[in-house]
Amino acid sequence: MPNPVKSNYHNLTISLFLTFNIYQTCVSPNRVFVQDKKYDEYVSKLAKAVSGLKLGDGFTEGVSLGPLINAAAVEKIEHHIKDASNSGAKVVVGGQRESDLGDWYFQPTLLTDIPKRML
Repeated sequence: MPNPVKSNYHNLTISLFLTFNIYQTCVSPNRVFVQDKKYDEYVSKLAKAVSGLKLGDGFTEGVSLGPLINAAAVEKIEHHIKDASNSGAKVVVGGQRESDLGDWYFQPTLLTDIPKRML
């Protein structure tokens, strides 16, 4: 029988990254709020799930995420991550281009401790 907690983190990860087209839609969630008592466990499990997402050609079996739409989208993500990091956020997973795959690929990224003023 599958572990429901493990499945929930996996399902949340898939829904956050895939349903919202790798955050390239205007209705993509910007953050998830987690109860203090569950925060560390949540971040740990979500980080593991995000790390397990496979980046690559979307037509290849087993690939979870493809490229972003263009170079401007990659630069926008880099700008947001740099701004967040400079404001105190922590990059837990990812945060960089995946240059081995091509210019428009960006690692699935998980940030924590994002200041309230951030987008």
